[in-house]
Amino acid sequence: MPTPMTPERFQDRFEAYKGEPQQVSGIWQLYADIRAGKPPEQVLIEEAPWAKTFSEKRSKPNPLVRPYFWQSDNGPEGWRQCQTSAIAMELAGQGVRGIADDLDYLRIVNRFGDTTEQETHRRALAFLKVQASFSKLWAANTIKACIDRGVGFVAGILHHGPNTAPTGGGHYVLVIGYTDTHYICHDPFGELDMVGGGWVSRAKGAGKLIRYTQANFHRRWDVKGERWGWVIG
Repeated sequence: MPTPMTPERFQDRFEAYKGEPQQVSGIWQLYADIRAGKPPEQVLIEEAPWAKTFSEKRSKPNPLVRPYFWQSDNGPEGWRQCQTSAIAMELAGQGVRGIADDLDYLRIVNRFGDTTEQETHRRALAFLKVQASFSKLWAANTIKACIDRGVGFVAGILHHGPNTAPTGGGHYVLVIGYTDTHYICHDPFGELDMVGGGWVSRAKGAGKLIRYTQANFHRRWDVKGERWGWVIG
C-alpha cells in the first residue's frame, strides 16, 4: 500500500534542495505530474517516481572537484595567507556566490581582521552566509567522513621540523580526496616535505592534487590530541 507523504516530508525535500542532478530531475517529474493532472494520491506518496528520483543517493567523486589557488601570487603578504587560500578553494568549489578565486575571499577576510585568525574567518564566512565550523578537536576520521559526503576538509597542520616532532605556527591545506594510503590535497603553498619538514617545491601548481601519505599527514595534523580544521557546508 502506498505511503502518504506528510507536509513535513514534502517540505524536507525542498529544504534539502541543492541543485543536484537527481533533485532537478525529480522537480521536473513533479511538474509534469501536476500538469498532467495526476491526483494527490499518486503524487503525494513516498513511492511517487518524482520523490524517489529526488531522493536518490549519488556517490560523491573522490577526489572532489575543486579549483587550485596558489597563495604566493596574492601579493607581498601571500606567504601568510594559506588559511585564506585553502578556504577559498572550498568555497569556489562549492559555488559560493562571489568567490571565483582566493583574492575574492581575501577582500572579504580583510574587512574583519588578520588572515591568520580563526575569528576573522568565522566572521567572513558568516558574512557570506556559509555554514562553517572550526575545531581543534575533530575526530580522527573527520577527513574521510567529509570527503564521503562531498565536502573538502581544510586541515591545519604543523609544517616545520621532522614529523616525529613537528613544530610551527601552522599551515593550511585543503584535503579533497583519499585512497587506502594517501590523502589527496590542494596545498596552496607547494609540495611539503611531510617527513623532514619544509618545502620540496614552492613553485606554482606544485601543491595541486598532491598526495601525502595518511601516516605522515596524521603525524602533523593529529598532534598531542589536537586536530585543527574547518568543515564548510
